[in-house]
Amino acid sequence: MKYLVVAFTTVSCISAFSQPDYIKPCYVTKPDFNKCALEHGNYAIPYLVKGDKQRGVPKMNPMKLPLVEVIESNFRLAMKDLSVYGLENSTLTDIKMNQTYLELTFHVDRLMFIGQYEVNGKILFLSLQGSGPCNLTSIGGNFKFISILQDYTEEKETFIKFNKPKMEYTLERAYFYLENLLDSSDQQIGIDINRILNENWEDVLKDIDVPLKETVTTVVESVVSKILRNIPAKMIFPE
Repeated sequence: MKYLVVAFTTVSCISAFSQPDYIKPCYVTKPDFNKCALEHGNYAIPYLVKGDKQRGVPKMNPMKLPLVEVIESNFRLAMKDLSVYGLENSTLTDIKMNQTYLELTFHVDRLMFIGQYEVNGKILFLSLQGSGPCNLTSIGGNFKFISILQDYTEEKETFIKFNKPKMEYTLERAYFYLENLLDSSDQQIGIDINRILNENWEDVLKDIDVPLKETVTTVVESVVSKILRNIPAKMIFPE
């Protein structure tokens, strides 16, 4: 049994049927639509990471995640008061889009997740228990999101739903730092365990692959949905 809890800060939406200036439309009937969408997507990133209070888009430099909790039958990891740094340096490297399908690929040189953790269970062959400060860092990440786009009608206006995105990713490297592992007064034990985790970072990621993907896609789905729910489909796909 595996499940995931993700909580993040949101702001109530107070604007409707308005297109933000940083979201520039492309004409879906034109052959250069994907090229246009890629260019306009990269234009929007610096504005999006600053947040859009009017549309309920949270600030993302850094992004605040009050709680990320992963639970399996013999493993629990909770990370609280996380600050995510590095999204402001992300680049949209590829986009394939039509009125029913969206595929986005981002490159992020460095992402840092800094906060407090609690862990109890096994990763690799290690039995872990402890709580304290944590720092999880990814280097050279490429993140691909794929989603089916669905129309829905509200107040006689048609909108687009970003529906259950899936994610694939590759990293050049990942680093883990969990302070006070085993709640031991012997700091060398924690140092040794962190060293093992970092020497075997690819295997660690395999162990947490599913909940990691679920965490990221949940956040992405929320942010994209907050933008789309106030922009009618005719503004996104003008003819």
